[in-house]
Amino acid sequence: MRLILCALLLAPLLSYAGGVLESSVTYHEDVYSLSLEARIDAPVAMVYRLITDYDHLSDINPAIKYSRVLRTDSPVKHRMRSVTRVCVLFYCREVTQVQDMTQQADYGIDALILPRESDFRRGRAHWRLKASGDATLMHFDAELVPDFYIPPLIGPWLIRREMVGQITEIIRNIEDRYQRRKSS
Repeated sequence: MRLILCALLLAPLLSYAGGVLESSVTYHEDVYSLSLEARIDAPVAMVYRLITDYDHLSDINPAIKYSRVLRTDSPVKHRMRSVTRVCVLFYCREVTQVQDMTQQADYGIDALILPRESDFRRGRAHWRLKASGDATLMHFDAELVPDFYIPPLIGPWLIRREMVGQITEIIRNIEDRYQRRKSS
C-alpha cells in the first residue's frame, strides 16, 4: 500500500522529467526524413550553449567520438566535423559528418552536410529550441541520404531507435549538469 501511495504522490513530479515527446522516421526514394520533439528540464540558454559547443559535443553525447570546429566564418557560422559510433545489434560503424552550422538568434541551428567529406550523399538538419518556463522544448528535423547501406525495410526503425536513444542520453546529461549547477 505504501508503494502505491508513494507512486501516486511522485507521479506528478515524474511527468515533468525531460524526454522525447514524439519521434518519427520515414524513408522515401533514398531519403530518410527524421522528426523529433523533446523536453529538456534545463533553461534554453544553457541547452543552446551546450549543443553549440561543437568542440565538446562528446561531453553530452557519448556516441560522439570526435567533434571539432574546422573553420569559423563568423560568430554564428562554423564548419565542424564529427565522428559518431553507431551500433545496431552486433554491427557498429563510425559515421563521419562535416557540416556547415549556422546559429540563429532565436535559439535555432541549421546544418548542411558537406557530402565530399561525410558519409552522406546529402543532408540537412534544423534544431529549434523554445523556452517553456525553466525547461526547453526542442524540435529537430532532418533529411539524410546515407552513403552507406541501411536495409530499407528496417532502416527507419533502426534510425529512429538510434536517434531516440542518443537524444535521451543528451537530455539526461544536460539535465544532470543543470541539477549539479543548481545545487552548487
